[in-house]
Amino acid sequence: MPRFAQFDYKAYLAEQGIAGVMPSARLVRATAGSGDPLHAALFTLRHALVETVDRALPEPQAALLLGIVFGYRVALPPLLQQQMIASGLVHIVVASGLNVALVARLVQQGLRRLWPAGSAIVALLSIGGYALLSGASPAALRATVMGGLVIVAGMLRRDSRVWVSMAIAAALMLGIKPGLIREVGFQLSFAATLGIVIWADPIASRLAFLPEALREALAATLAAQAMSWPLLLAQVHQVSLIAPLANLLVVPLVPFMMVAGAVGAAAGTILPAAGWLPLQARSAAGWKRSSRSPAACRSPR
Repeated sequence: MPRFAQFDYKAYLAEQGIAGVMPSARLVRATAGSGDPLHAALFTLRHALVETVDRALPEPQAALLLGIVFGYRVALPPLLQQQMIASGLVHIVVASGLNVALVARLVQQGLRRLWPAGSAIVALLSIGGYALLSGASPAALRATVMGGLVIVAGMLRRDSRVWVSMAIAAALMLGIKPGLIREVGFQLSFAATLGIVIWADPIASRLAFLPEALREALAATLAAQAMSWPLLLAQVHQVSLIAPLANLLVVPLVPFMMVAGAVGAAAGTILPAAGWLPLQARSAAGWKRSSRSPAACRSPR
């Protein structure tokens, strides 16, 4: 990456969402069926879910839902992404600990009565699959490793230690890919988690006048933001002063949006493929898809 005497080119690119530059390009021919089955299945499922949400919702609502549920930020309009960064809410469109914890909890609680012995194993597989489906970002992998250790500790009837889980997650991730230590996402994920571990309880004790749910949400938000701000200043040169208030208003709604969005996307993908969607609904979906196609916008000659 080029360096200039009086201009931080790396910071400028980071503000535009660019992590690196490519000095030269090389084309590689990829043929159908040449990839491994796991990646092929993941990409096929991810593509189907994205298409389902795109058909059901207009923009930018579709892009926002995809970010919240699956950590899919590619479709976010630049203006909306900048607004979320300015308000300190960009983390809700990244698959992180909140998403992984919600998946694990829903799976375990849903299967505990039907299959108590296997609920933990299914939860492990579910959070691993979700991390891969969401793109295997550093935040998702960190949360998956830590969540998996908590589930395994429960299976073994052992207490789980957050510090030990964080250390194991960092060691595994850096052992596989040492270059992660320089990635902002990796640094922010561990910094926010560390802030919650260290400061959430002391902050909550000073907010005893607030209702419990509100107190815990605000304490976790303030703790995570306080630990992340130095990194944001150093790497992105931008922090949000309204982030605590914005997170207090929005974060409690994220689980509901994630569950509703995931159920809707899954139903919209699976039911038509199985032929269970009523004819009227399929016709409406097809009409909407054709109306959004470029050919539908052309005037007849």
